[in-house]
Amino acid sequence: MKYLTGLFFILCFIGMRAQFIPANLKLDISSGNHFKHSQLTEGYSIKTSALHNMVAGISYLAKPNLSFRSEFSLDMNRPGEESSYLKNDYFRTTFGVSADLLQIRFKQSGEFKNAARLWQDKFKVHGFVGIGVGAMVNKVKFDREYDKTIFLYDYMFNVVGSIMPTYYFNRYTAVFARVAMIGHIKQAYNFDMMDYNPNPFFDGGFMNLGIGLSFTPFKSNVGARAIN
Repeated sequence: MKYLTGLFFILCFIGMRAQFIPANLKLDISSGNHFKHSQLTEGYSIKTSALHNMVAGISYLAKPNLSFRSEFSLDMNRPGEESSYLKNDYFRTTFGVSADLLQIRFKQSGEFKNAARLWQDKFKVHGFVGIGVGAMVNKVKFDREYDKTIFLYDYMFNVVGSIMPTYYFNRYTAVFARVAMIGHIKQAYNFDMMDYNPNPFFDGGFMNLGIGLSFTPFKSNVGARAIN
């Protein structure tokens, strides 16, 4: 874990040395499903239907083909078919770096007016790796004294890797698909939140698959680098 922490501070240092340019800032939103949960109590399964995963992200192009990215995710864990009842929400925040794996950049021409004329300028495959923290909140109501709702929490670190094939309509707007693998450090409960299962290091994990939209909120390109 100390190596991951060291990497985090190195990336922050590189980011602080980069000049801030508003036009290099990007936002994205996506939705999809989750699957392949690795730790489940016997008799429990998690529903994989769409819209049970939502992600919002913010990226900043600090260097050519190197972006810093923060993303915030919600997974609604609900019982699958023939599963015992479960209900919990999983919240995750992750910070890391992103780059175009194909190393394709926009061609700067006429103040970006024709930046996305060619297919190879429109299609990119972004890779992302990051570290962060997450929490699961159990929302099952238990029959106890005074009929109170008991919320159980589980906190963990996360390590995320994802691939995002992206199609750009222009330098400001794009659509993408994302496949991500989320691994956990020090997850204490199974994903159904019904059984205590502490592990000291890498243990629980699952995957996301979704589609989304990314856009640049600041369209002034005075002094801006070519995004991506």
